[in-house]
Amino acid sequence: MGKRNNRCLLALPSVTYAMRASELLKNYGIDSRVLSLDPSMTKKGCANGIETDCKNLLRAKNILLERNIPISEIRGG
Repeated sequence: MGKRNNRCLLALPSVTYAMRASELLKNYGIDSRVLSLDPSMTKKGCANGIETDCKNLLRAKNILLERNIPISEIRGG
């Protein structure tokens, strides 16, 4: 997991959280996509996440945390 063409990844504890996060960010005008991750890519073995442009990373993180969507790990930025 890492930075790819100015894309950053946020690992989340479940696919449900990833889908909610992506939809929430869309409501704020932040494009993202849900990803299945290889569990070995993260420290906690989270196998779900979202990818977004790194320029939106801090804003996306703050939005998700304010809405009680847990972030297991952040890569990139």
